[in-house]
Amino acid sequence: MVTTKTGLLTPFRRDLKKDFAHSAGRVDLLESRILNVLQTEAQSDVTNGELPWNPGFGSLLHITRHRQNNTALQQLIQAYVIEALRRHLPEIRIDSVGFRREKTITAGDSLRASIAWTLVDPVSGNVLQSNLTTQLVI
Repeated sequence: MVTTKTGLLTPFRRDLKKDFAHSAGRVDLLESRILNVLQTEAQSDVTNGELPWNPGFGSLLHITRHRQNNTALQQLIQAYVIEALRRHLPEIRIDSVGFRREKTITAGDSLRASIAWTLVDPVSGNVLQSNLTTQLVI
C-alpha cells in the first residue's frame, strides 16, 4: 500500500471549506517546507533560536536583516540558504540562488531571492523532478 504525505501549506490560507489549505502534492509541500526552514530563526551568536525544543532548526537569514544591500550581503544570503536547506531538506538539491532588488512603497528597497532546486531521491541521488523554483523576499 502506498501512502501519500499530506500537510498544511504555508503561508497559511483558507480553502473553500473554511479550513486551512493543505496539499498532497509533493512539490507544494516541499516548497512550503523550504519557506518554513528559511523563515525560521536558527540558533546563532545573537539568538537562541526560534524553537526552544529544536534551536538549530531554521536558517541564519535573520542575521542579514537591516544590512547594506550589496554583493557581499547577497553572497552571505546565498551561503545561509544553501547551508540551511542542505541540513534540513536532504531530498532537494540547490541549483542556484539569484537575486533581484525591488522598490516597494511600504517596505522601501527589498531583495527577492529566487531559489532554483531539484527534487532528488535522498538515498539513490536520482533526480525525481527538476526545474523547480521558490521565491523569497529577504
